[in-house]
Amino acid sequence: MKLFNTSYLLALPVLATASQWKLTSGELAVVSGKSTEFKQSFSAEKSIDDLILVPKGSSIDLSIETEGVNSNRAHQTVAILSSKELGLDISYPFSMRVSGKGKLSIPLKSIPELFLSDRVGKLSLELAVGGFGYTEQEDTSEEEDEDVESETEEEEDEESETEGEEAENAKSATPKRTPKQITKNIEPLLIKITDNISIANKLHYPREASPKRFGIKPEIHHIFRPDPRQVNAAFASLLILVGITSTVLFLAGAWIFFVGVDLADLAPAFKASGPAHAAFLLSIGAIEYTFFQYYKGVSIFDTIKSLAIIAPASVYFGSRALREVKARRLAGK
Repeated sequence: MKLFNTSYLLALPVLATASQWKLTSGELAVVSGKSTEFKQSFSAEKSIDDLILVPKGSSIDLSIETEGVNSNRAHQTVAILSSKELGLDISYPFSMRVSGKGKLSIPLKSIPELFLSDRVGKLSLELAVGGFGYTEQEDTSEEEDEDVESETEEEEDEESETEGEEAENAKSATPKRTPKQITKNIEPLLIKITDNISIANKLHYPREASPKRFGIKPEIHHIFRPDPRQVNAAFASLLILVGITSTVLFLAGAWIFFVGVDLADLAPAFKASGPAHAAFLLSIGAIEYTFFQYYKGVSIFDTIKSLAIIAPASVYFGSRALREVKARRLAGK
């Protein structure tokens, strides 16, 4: 569909007269099933003025016969259905034969629903026939080639007198001219068939006000989703601290009551390898402090850097401390 131009209808009589196409016969019929509700002929000089009522389930059938300059079958033959109220039109192509006879059936179901609504009045139907043709024109290409040759020979005349005479003979020679076919547009044939097509059972569309396309629009207030709710930081810290403390106490109690740790062994252990035990315990505390700092917001890169320094020391001093414990156990202490 496209916008309908009112000047198009005003130009129909002029274009129909100036066109090199000719409509020899035309007929419109409204067919519903096997019965024919309406049937009437039309021509370029006379359109159909009677009311054409198209009931539900029917179709608009067109049959035409055209004549042209070089061929009776045009390159394009279409029927244009339009509505002045909507300012829209839609085209349907004919099925044409070489003889110039053509047929077209427009079922009601193939017409857009907007054309069938109660917002439009009567529909108009036009016929458009157009194509290309050829005209005879003298082919002067040989003459142009010989002119180029003569100009070249005239330049060489300064060098040789004999060549100058040949150039004059070539210039005075009569060129051969042959007819040449040139494609040109033939003025289309535009005929108004009728403007009294009425749909029997129209669809109901509410007549709403047209939306405002330009101008100031109302201000848009964006409502963003609220931030996700989080647990109170102080409560979370206290809960983690209680969990860590209870875990440490549980491990310490299990170590003392089930493993059988003797606190009297602390003095000999620190006496034999005191720096190793102290450094190992300090490294474990440093690792815990590093993770605590990460929890408070220190970046992961700083955390990894700190662990890379503390971990080797913890492994070294831890191995020294465990060697001392192993030596005492082997000694039976």
